Amino acid sequence: MTLAKFSVWNILKAQWASMRSYGSSRTNRTEVALLFVAPALLPLAQYVTDAKTLSGDVISTVVSAASIFAGLLLNLLVLLYSFVTASDSPDVTARDASTEVSLVRQTFNNVSFAIVVSVLLVVSALGTVSQHSILVRPAEIVMYYFGAMLMLLVLQILKRVHALMEFRIEVKTRAVSKKSGL
Repeated sequence: MTLAKFSVWNILKAQWASMRSYGSSRTNRTEVALLFVAPALLPLAQYVTDAKTLSGDVISTVVSAASIFAGLLLNLLVLLYSFVTASDSPDVTARDASTEVSLVRQTFNNVSFAIVVSVLLVVSALGTVSQHSILVRPAEIVMYYFGAMLMLLVLQILKRVHALMEFRIEVKTRAVSKKSGL
């Protein structure tokens, strides 16, 4: 089916799977609440306080920032691909390889989902410039939600990339120590 090529359902399922507690099949409820529920507080506050609609300059800035994030995240996917295709040194144990695969998979899932959120943020921001005033408020609420979610996703991705790089440095350090007889 042609529409299946445009479905992001598998990306959403993969993001959900990356939110499992380490070494468990149980979903980490705190992480789910932080990523999916906490961003709703910002649009809720915007709605309750009846904040004025955003200016065209703010909308333009949001569209530009979200587009830049999407581009940077796509570049990060290319870097993750290089991690996957790089050959392992003989010093890498099966446990090390398993840990690295897990970190790369989780990071890949997070980055893919963040790209989807960036696209949704751009679409909702563009919806706020609608000529139909009935659409502006809901589009702003959605924009605030996805904006807050994107910032949390960027922090999550940063944490995972940091863990991945720390892990690679640790493996390389052990290999160097082993070769030098320390």
